[in-house]
Amino acid sequence: ADEGPVVGRGRTVIADRVLERLAARLALEVPGVVRHSSGPPLSGLGSDLPEASAESAGERVRVRVRVAVRWETPAHEVAAAVREQVRQRLGAVTGKSVDRVDVVVGALLPPSRVRTDDTRRVL
Repeated sequence: ADEGPVVGRGRTVIADRVLERLAARLALEVPGVVRHSSGPPLSGLGSDLPEASAESAGERVRVRVRVAVRWETPAHEVAAAVREQVRQRLGAVTGKSVDRVDVVVGALLPPSRVRTDDTRRVL
């Protein structure tokens, strides 16, 4: 039976954890940002960079991103590029308004500590 016209289009809910993983992946696209794991492998101690946290309220979101940066790259320039990359791309991909992106440089790595393999892994 016909129930009449559709009243609304519904809505899509994106979990904060999804926003966090996407923000971390977007940060890796910025030149100078590198993957870094602190602590012994498989120990659960330390942290993996980049990492992100997100808080959303409706269609608005705030993000905090921690990154590792190559030693020879100016950290303030990388932080500004990460901030812009995450703000623009996260908003474009999710349709949310990204109100704030805080970037923390959690590690400056000399060339000897930068992973050079491009092996993909799940964030």
